[in-house]
Amino acid sequence: MTLSLPRLQSLLLDLLSPIRPVSRETVEGLDPDDWDTLLGMARKHRLEPLLHWRLTRERRELPVPEQIGEELALSFKRATLRSLSLQSDLRSVDRILDQVGIPHVALKGAFLAFHAYPQPALRPMRDLDILVPRDQLPQAYEALIQGGLTRMEQYQGTQRDDDKHLPPLHAPSGQVHLELHSRFYLPEIVPDRLDPSNSPQFWQRCVERKVAGEAIPFESPTDLLLHLIVHAVFDHQFDNGPLLLSDLSYLLGAEAINWQLFWSLAQAGGHTRGCLLALKLTQRYWGEKGIVWPEGGEDETSSLAVQLQRAAFLMFRDIHVRDSIVLAKEIGAHPTMSAKLSVMLGRVFAPRGTIAANHGVPSESFRLFFRYPVHWWRLVTRRIPALYGLCAKGALQDELRQLAELDQWLRHPE
Repeated sequence: MTLSLPRLQSLLLDLLSPIRPVSRETVEGLDPDDWDTLLGMARKHRLEPLLHWRLTRERRELPVPEQIGEELALSFKRATLRSLSLQSDLRSVDRILDQVGIPHVALKGAFLAFHAYPQPALRPMRDLDILVPRDQLPQAYEALIQGGLTRMEQYQGTQRDDDKHLPPLHAPSGQVHLELHSRFYLPEIVPDRLDPSNSPQFWQRCVERKVAGEAIPFESPTDLLLHLIVHAVFDHQFDNGPLLLSDLSYLLGAEAINWQLFWSLAQAGGHTRGCLLALKLTQRYWGEKGIVWPEGGEDETSSLAVQLQRAAFLMFRDIHVRDSIVLAKEIGAHPTMSAKLSVMLGRVFAPRGTIAANHGVPSESFRLFFRYPVHWWRLVTRRIPALYGLCAKGALQDELRQLAELDQWLRHPE
């Protein structure tokens, strides 16, 4: 590999950016291993369609190998076809919930793909996220099943898997999954924190936009902006990748934001610093977007500059070892060996609800106990080797340190 991994990560951010310079000489100097690494990062973070778009438009002068160009073009084509299925599924879900009179809104990716990005294919979605009022969640779930959606094999129970959404369903097309949410934010990250979706004002602010000719309810652009940032910065510590930057940029370019309301909601939830960080990072790579900064928030302090570099690094974390990092954080948070052992035993002898959700067995079924050996096998063959691999490469302690310092900066204002 000609370039180091950090330099390739920076190069990918620059290639995706509409404003960052990338020289022809830099691209000509990439060897096949460099291109494989770039393509792997783009694939892992759902950036292939956007990279294709950028390289075939604003950066057409760059010498991209023919095979790489073909792979990116194929990815764009696949994403285009998938977006058609998503449109159809979204309309079907909307009709089902309308028929039973349950309020609902489509979250995050659906609005971005169909109303913010230049093309829906540029914003791939892993699944559809639909929010309903918390007290109507069971009725909505049953209505969707009666309306033709099907349970996933590994999630046959009706228990919650994290108190944020019920087990996912297969959408009518069979191409995507649907997650029915009762709240925005992960409750285990900050217990009892303010969730805008619980407010009547949130539902009053919701908007309707047409998708394939039908009016679909969405969260307001202002709520969506806050939702995207809190989800990426606080709930995932940027490990959902650089797509955050294009999400924010295209949203800001397409929609008017109520900045007074936005900063008020951010302050009420303790999210101001995270919002500053995400918006400053977007500004760095995607340019000015008419952001109205809060008083005292426009100047880039030295501490914020450090976090900008850290966030760019964390956006390329390997999502496949996320659980290993979480386990290491849990173990490291306890000072005594007995407490650390308790955490490890808690993973080995996981609660019935966890086994039920992860293995598709109802929590009350006797068959649940036969799934524990499978759980232990996964620990031995996947989680522990992943954790060991991180330790062997020296990456674990560095990543844990970066995460801890980011968390401290976010939660402890100067």
